[in-house]
Amino acid sequence: MLAAAALSVVVFLPALGGEFVYDDHRFYAGNDALTSWSVLWRAFSDPVVQTADGTHAGLWRPLRTLSFALDRALFADAAWGPHLVNVLLHGVASGLLGAVLLRLSATPVAAFLGAAVYGVHPAQVEVVAWISSRGDLLAAALVWGALLLALRGRDRWGLLLGGLALLAKEQAIVWPALLTVTLLCDGRHWRAILRRVALPVALVLVFVAVRHVLLVEPLQEGGLGAPGPAGVAAMLGHQVWSTWFPVGALFDWQMPLPARGAAAVVAPLVATLAFAGLASTTTRRATAWFLVALVPTLFIQLVVPLNIRVADRFLLFALPALALIVVRVAALRRGTPAVALGVVCLAVLTIGEIPAWADGSSLWTRTAERSPGHWRAESWLGAQAITDDDLPLAVEHLERAATAGPSDAKTRFLLADALWRLASAGPSEQSVHLTRRARDEFVMCLRLYASGARQEGAELLEPLAMLTMLDLTLVLGERDRAEAMLRSRIRLASPKIHPLSRAAWDHRLELLTQRIEVHLDPGLESPLAPRVREWAALK
Repeated sequence: MLAAAALSVVVFLPALGGEFVYDDHRFYAGNDALTSWSVLWRAFSDPVVQTADGTHAGLWRPLRTLSFALDRALFADAAWGPHLVNVLLHGVASGLLGAVLLRLSATPVAAFLGAAVYGVHPAQVEVVAWISSRGDLLAAALVWGALLLALRGRDRWGLLLGGLALLAKEQAIVWPALLTVTLLCDGRHWRAILRRVALPVALVLVFVAVRHVLLVEPLQEGGLGAPGPAGVAAMLGHQVWSTWFPVGALFDWQMPLPARGAAAVVAPLVATLAFAGLASTTTRRATAWFLVALVPTLFIQLVVPLNIRVADRFLLFALPALALIVVRVAALRRGTPAVALGVVCLAVLTIGEIPAWADGSSLWTRTAERSPGHWRAESWLGAQAITDDDLPLAVEHLERAATAGPSDAKTRFLLADALWRLASAGPSEQSVHLTRRARDEFVMCLRLYASGARQEGAELLEPLAMLTMLDLTLVLGERDRAEAMLRSRIRLASPKIHPLSRAAWDHRLELLTQRIEVHLDPGLESPLAPRVREWAALK
């Protein structure tokens, strides 16, 4: 199915002009572990090498890490290189899916159209244009290859590809279920199918066990709370809607639960219609494919809430269900022209969505516009405004982010930092008020870190928040309180400072000790500043 592969590549060529966005910096661009030979074995044994900041909750994707290491060796710091690899991998996946459809007795034209719908669907923009989604692309290509080999009776090679898919992205645990549906579509008997999926199921169980051993937190659990059956119905309804009417995609959508207004009625209704597809022999297998493909990212949240509700990338393994339906429609008398027109429309929508991923500013600006109050978008825009030295705008964005996502410590840190910078640069009459607000935000930030909930960038930011909070307490003239906190702090072990925050730590430590020498030490029998320096030097 070279035609489907070529079409998918051509449609996504504009993605080559994109920059590094969001997690691309910690997974790829800023991850120096990728440039060391040790990554060849540490990718399998040490999850820390996956990210620049050592954060790896729920992440063990050695094949993706090795793929990134190869990209760094070939393309260095150029963003176009990994973007090109993503586009080519997507083309391979589309071609392999077309081969699977052809093997399932589809005509060449119908198989091409089914694979084309998969390849140019707007839900694929997030996966292809976002370098961090390399694991999804690898897993999809490998799973479709495993299914093709199974249809050809080469189960051992299929088992190998399926195992590699698991090492690319844990979402590939649906591979045995998709294999079952594929063999049913091929007319195999249930007993024969159960025998053939036994080893894939066993391999998945081994994979899950290994992940639990290697990862302290095997799943990326979030603070969103359990959605409940009604919430899952709303989430499923959104995924069904996005599959059939993929207009206005939104990155990182923390879907509000419970659904309100018209969504409270429409989303569960659409979800019900999805299950109703099981009643028809025409759509039963496609519906089964769609539902089982969403188990890891949707139905599992009834037990373990993830850190995001729904996303376009969650549809990657489900979209072939749409391809199965397209194959049936294309077989009808006038089905082929209608499907061909649909492919053109999807391609146009996709090409229109790709520019949103050109850089972080365009992505988060659009996200904030489509979902006012989106905390992650507002937080990123606030951080960018700090970088651009537009402090009033930074505070505006970060205040909205803190209101929408009050449990995110990083947002609190950024807001406190922006307020303190603004206090230092602003008129004296506003300085005390802004400084007090900054100190209070640092206090809240430290409380969130101390709560035990997983926080992004904790190793980098928590020590800096602690130092700056102590410094601002002195700035506000609260000497007794500052002295008590300092004496309490230096009785504890000094924090481990991440290399990425070493320079900022040294700078803030120097500011604090200078402040101690001016405001505290003249009135003390035993100066605190040398003791603080000694404490900070202990590792």
